[in-house]
Amino acid sequence: MNAKKVSKTRPVHSVGILTAGGDCPGLNAVIRAIGKTLIPAGVEVYGFLAGFTGLIENRYVKLSEEELSGLLTVGGTILRTSRDKPNKMPTPDGRTRDMTGAAIETYNRLNLDCLICLGGGGTQKNA
Repeated sequence: MNAKKVSKTRPVHSVGILTAGGDCPGLNAVIRAIGKTLIPAGVEVYGFLAGFTGLIENRYVKLSEEELSGLLTVGGTILRTSRDKPNKMPTPDGRTRDMTGAAIETYNRLNLDCLICLGGGGTQKNA
């Protein structure tokens, strides 16, 4: 399989994954499944650390098949999670700031074709 077969409309070369909100069973299994499917197809997979915070602060790891091995029985999320919202990021003075632009900059800098946001309703609302 090559990157062109991942998408019927256009080639996919780079995908980001983040986990946000509360921790739940199965997050590592989903991260593993995404990586084990896309990496052999030639797609670069980036995991953002601590949810949307990692996306905003440009904190990520490039995932490899080796790093994803053995995750099926590991609880939690190897990427860590946070409840921070891109449009209401906490500041040191106790206020919040809209950091959506910084998230978009990171997305564009890595030339991502897709961002997979794993979490519940709040995560999907913030995506």
